[in-house]
Amino acid sequence: MTEDEAKRLLCENAYLKDRCALLEASVTDLDAKLSRLQAGDKPHKVAGKSWLSNPLSTGQ
Repeated sequence: MTEDEAKRLLCENAYLKDRCALLEASVTDLDAKLSRLQAGDKPHKVAGKSWLSNPLSTGQ
């Protein structure tokens, strides 16, 4: 293995470790969201309107 190949592999390894950490954080976040949804949390409301309200319900 040449020195250039070794450097390339070290850089690739560092990138993959960072990417793995980001993906693990995303999984943790999604697990927390799923747990909240399963626990029965309701969608947040803004000015008395649900985020999941029907946009056609205003009669337009």
